[in-house]
Amino acid sequence: MSSLLSTLFVAAIDLIVDSGKNAEESNETVLVDENYHGLIVREIDDIKLKLEGRRASEDLLTSIGVLKEGIELLYGVFDKTKFTRKSSEQMTQASGSQTSFTSKLELGDLDESTNTAFATMKETFKDARLKATKAFVNDALEISDRILAMQYRVIATILESIDNLVDALQACKLCIEELHSLPAVQNSFKVELKKGLLSRLNREKRREIIFTVCRINRAIYDITKAVGKGEHVWIWPFVDTGEDKVDPLRDARITNVPRRQGKKNVFVTPWSFGQEEENHKLKQPRRVATNTEGKFIVADYGNSNVTVFESSGKFLFALPLPADAAGGKFYVRDVATDSNGNTYVLVSVKKSGSEEYSVCVFSNDTELHHRIPLIQGTWHWSRFTVTDNGKFMVLAIRERKEVIDVYDSDGQFLRSFGEGVLKDPSDITASNDGYVMVVNKGDSQVHVYNDLGEHLHKFKVPLRSCSSLKIAFHRASEYVVVAGYEKGKAHLHVIFCTKDGQFVRRVVLDEEKDDWLLGITVTVEGRIAVAFQDVQRIGKVIVL
Repeated sequence: MSSLLSTLFVAAIDLIVDSGKNAEESNETVLVDENYHGLIVREIDDIKLKLEGRRASEDLLTSIGVLKEGIELLYGVFDKTKFTRKSSEQMTQASGSQTSFTSKLELGDLDESTNTAFATMKETFKDARLKATKAFVNDALEISDRILAMQYRVIATILESIDNLVDALQACKLCIEELHSLPAVQNSFKVELKKGLLSRLNREKRREIIFTVCRINRAIYDITKAVGKGEHVWIWPFVDTGEDKVDPLRDARITNVPRRQGKKNVFVTPWSFGQEEENHKLKQPRRVATNTEGKFIVADYGNSNVTVFESSGKFLFALPLPADAAGGKFYVRDVATDSNGNTYVLVSVKKSGSEEYSVCVFSNDTELHHRIPLIQGTWHWSRFTVTDNGKFMVLAIRERKEVIDVYDSDGQFLRSFGEGVLKDPSDITASNDGYVMVVNKGDSQVHVYNDLGEHLHKFKVPLRSCSSLKIAFHRASEYVVVAGYEKGKAHLHVIFCTKDGQFVRRVVLDEEKDDWLLGITVTVEGRIAVAFQDVQRIGKVIVL
């Protein structure tokens, strides 16, 4: 039995039965476990009985009844055969082109009767989906019934498309966009974020709405992850309250709702790495970067090295830095990558009271290609970034002036710019069209330049009085991501904007304000990694 099928099945059925596990923790035994099968049927019967008792929508009742019939047909198929996951190699041979992720599940060696049963099952789930959709769009229904109709629409959508993951994913994304557009849903989130008397009115009903919306989002998120590469799990439909845009998967301002409801946590939980290997523990990770293979590359100022981790956070190796690292006078300042898989490390060496800076360029992870000396005068806090055409920009202070120094791929100094405009800059990044973006921490302004040093425009991110701001650019979505702590607030704020400066969304994360925010990156798949050092000078990278 395919583990991918198990993920889909658990994600769908968990909207009926609180199994106590998310789809990513699923195992294949649930597919054939008769006790689990019986639990699903009992839950459906209980829900239907309650709805019949208060004469709920006929479309909703029909949808639930038809979905139950489809589940019985699905278990009949389970008894007769097994699903197999087609490998990417097989798909490549069949299509003649490389496929970025496996998009289909196939039935193998089916007899005619089983093929017929499978087709009937799909049609049954289609009927359930259509009836649930009709109930959901009926604005005469109670909001609880409309949200319940969306739950069953999502379940039916997943199970109807169980042999085609792409169809299921796209349809489910549409479902949550429609769900989030309901005025009652938007108002529930809006009131929950407020303080005072208004937030105490209809509290239980409001929190039940929020929990159910978040639960539906989590089920679809699990399916999105199951699809694999190419799906940007951070670019997620938000709930627009009119005053803010809330991420129903991660926002710390609502993560207490399930606990208050006495229910399981349905939110996406961040994980961290950097302290697992005894000989390779992070001390002061000045910057975290990611390459085209999804690996994390960490510049550790405290250890004066650069370490490479798998996308899972497992330590792989340290980059072979130059020999003059001996003697404790060698410092790692920053790290960046380009779209060709090259890694650039900004280093400094103290000699006779002065400090000389250079950039080490690595290709294929471990091969030191060349080392480029920089002009003198750059202060120790300097950041840098690399454009896709190989130019690198160093955020520097030379002669007490804050500027950006530009070098070509051979290390030839080209120009400086930004003097008189940059005020207390804290980080720098490059977009996929060669633009350079610098964020000022004092006024939360992002300044955008082209590589010729022409100031194109600036925009303000909605963060106030930040002691430090970090910035990154996600090439696939073309979003600018800025992270920071607001003065007097305990949560880490992550802001998404377009590269033209239009605010897209805010995510508030439950990270300790006492931790020092040191760096941020966004992976190809859209996951965000943030480098911290805590008050005990222990370094870590949190993946959100």
